[in-house]
Amino acid sequence: MAITSVHCKVLGTDVPCVTDLEGTVTQIVCALYDPASGRCRVKNASLAGGPLSQLLEHVAEGTLASHGTRCDLR
Repeated sequence: MAITSVHCKVLGTDVPCVTDLEGTVTQIVCALYDPASGRCRVKNASLAGGPLSQLLEHVAEGTLASHGTRCDLR
């Protein structure tokens, strides 16, 4: 197991991730990540803002094709 630091586009900061020997992420060490659902609480809150809020959030992340609240680091 290794701990790597990955840049989170949502928070704009580096988030530590625990990976196995093959490089697969096994755990994300982030206060805003819900491990039970695999969702980011920031993304989940942005969906409550309506369609314009959702569009602006996806444009800011560069993920217009993505409509989910799942964590991108997973």
